[in-house]
Amino acid sequence: MEGLRQEQRENNIKSTIISPGAVETELYTTISDKNVAEELHQAQIEWGLSAEDIAQQSLMLSIHPIEYPLVIS
Repeated sequence: MEGLRQEQRENNIKSTIISPGAVETELYTTISDKNVAEELHQAQIEWGLSAEDIAQQSLMLSIHPIEYPLVIS
């Protein structure tokens, strides 16, 4: 992504990637190994982001784009 950002800077094309990690979804229900499914579900509950969190961040970045790489942990 950083390469794309640098290549297209002179064309006035901006790019952003949002890579949230664990997100609260129903993905765990599709996993056949019940232990793995439960571990994933617990991780989502304990520290996963909601779809609303990601939507708000996406909206903020589209309204107020940043001019440099930003990593939020």
